[in-house]
Amino acid sequence: MLALLIRWVPVLLAAILMVITVMTKEYARVRLTIPLTFAIGLLAARWYTSKPQHDLIRIWSRCSKSRRYYYGIPLVITVVLSLIPSLVRGHLRIPSNHDELAYHLAADTFCHGRLANPTPSGWEHFESFHINLVPAYCSKYQPGMGLILALGQVLGHTYFGVMMALLVATLSMSWMYRYWLPLRWAFLASILSCFPLCSNWGDFYFVGGPLAVIASAVLFAIAKQLERRSATILDGALLAGCLVLFFWTRPFEGGLIAALVGIPIMIKQVYRFGIGKTLTTLLPAGAMVLLPAIWFQVQFNNACTGSYTTLPYLLHEQQYGGTPLFLFQPQRAVMPDYKHDELKAFHEEMLDWHQMQRDPARMQSAYIFKFGTAWSKFYCLLWILPIGVLPELLKMRVARQLLLLWCVLMLVLIGLTTWFLHHYAAPGLPIWTLVIVMSIRIVRLVQLGKFPIGRFICVLLVTGYCCQVPPEQVLQGIYSGNAWVERKHQIEKDLMKQGGQHLVLVQYGPKHNTGNEWVYNSADIPRQQVIWARSMGKSLDQKLAAQYSHCRPWLLQVDVDPDQEAPAPVPYP
Repeated sequence: MLALLIRWVPVLLAAILMVITVMTKEYARVRLTIPLTFAIGLLAARWYTSKPQHDLIRIWSRCSKSRRYYYGIPLVITVVLSLIPSLVRGHLRIPSNHDELAYHLAADTFCHGRLANPTPSGWEHFESFHINLVPAYCSKYQPGMGLILALGQVLGHTYFGVMMALLVATLSMSWMYRYWLPLRWAFLASILSCFPLCSNWGDFYFVGGPLAVIASAVLFAIAKQLERRSATILDGALLAGCLVLFFWTRPFEGGLIAALVGIPIMIKQVYRFGIGKTLTTLLPAGAMVLLPAIWFQVQFNNACTGSYTTLPYLLHEQQYGGTPLFLFQPQRAVMPDYKHDELKAFHEEMLDWHQMQRDPARMQSAYIFKFGTAWSKFYCLLWILPIGVLPELLKMRVARQLLLLWCVLMLVLIGLTTWFLHHYAAPGLPIWTLVIVMSIRIVRLVQLGKFPIGRFICVLLVTGYCCQVPPEQVLQGIYSGNAWVERKHQIEKDLMKQGGQHLVLVQYGPKHNTGNEWVYNSADIPRQQVIWARSMGKSLDQKLAAQYSHCRPWLLQVDVDPDQEAPAPVPYP
């Protein structure tokens, strides 16, 4: 009886929580796709278990042993899944949310050969989300995302940078799985991990997610190799590269994973091969990577903040932030004096989210959102498999270690941090994929009399999940074309056709959605053909127009009139 309770109570609790999250409006799209894909998975499972599939098994084994197919098939899947939304939409994604626009500012800054930009004249009109304007005009984020998007911009479009990050992440995980799993199961893990990778980051510019996946996969591949041999110079360089990539993308979550994995590696190496051999091998190679990265970081800090030790992110929090990053931190005593109502409203919403999670009467909906983000973004219904065979997984040393890492990451992100979005958990994707595949290996052996119920369940859930992602990508292509982004893009094109330079002063109505922010600019505002600025009243607007006298001034009213169909600029009166 106790064994049944240990096995089935966690499964029932997880299923109940999943149903609760699906019923909330944030996950309405999942309600559309799960029934269809569940039916497809059921048909596939019935076909697979109806008769022996020797030909399919032979083809699978041949592909897993061929390096061309082992690495090539996941790469093709990644490209196809990532481009589905763009093909449905008819064009590559236009950056729309605050983070993406701030990343693009960083990319454009690097493409101009600068680490930061000088503060533009009339900078108060250009204030926006996640950017700094004093003492320098720059993105608040670490340089990793901006650098990869800048590489894409040099090649023709910033999305090419996203695609490169996705492809390298796919290769890194495929390489890692070869050291952790038998070859045919590593091939399954390689294909399976393409689906959350592309559904989470394939049609977004949140490129820090794939970059953190790369660092995590390389870290775990080296960790597994060092269980059998001593460290080499290449290991030292790769481990240092992982640390740099974590620090430039997901510093907190990446640092947590690096500490939990890297410290045991060092202890084992010192115990087996001695401290002298370990340090003389790893430190010189690591220094060749870390020292240039540290030099770049301190120069980046100084260019952005005027201090070699202050990160742009921390400066932005001092100037604009009012919400603690962790739930155990007290809130700021005095909120910043915002010059614009939109910035004030946005940061008040963020502060309310923090207070909600500390209020017993309101915290339920916040934690439902966090848990829903975790399971729906990382393998969806496949969570049932490791929960269902938890007793068997806990008997395996490797599975125990991986489960501990994943649980620590999830508990910290859900229970301690103020915000939780799927790219925060990106370093854990390779870990959770290994746990999922290990669970499949256990479940597939379960028999119900003569019926292979375990294989039936595995095929149903795996096929169902894989068939769920393409429809979600189609829906992403249909619904991601935000009307205001398309309208802004069209206004820019119309003004550029007129020739010359233009200054568009944006005036928001009281019911404006702060997520739809029009005021973002490139790295070189004075030379920009269409400059976007906030209207701050007639006298200040006229002063700004005088500073940019080479530009024709326009007034654009957004969400001022509820009957307005599409905002259009008019000559500034």
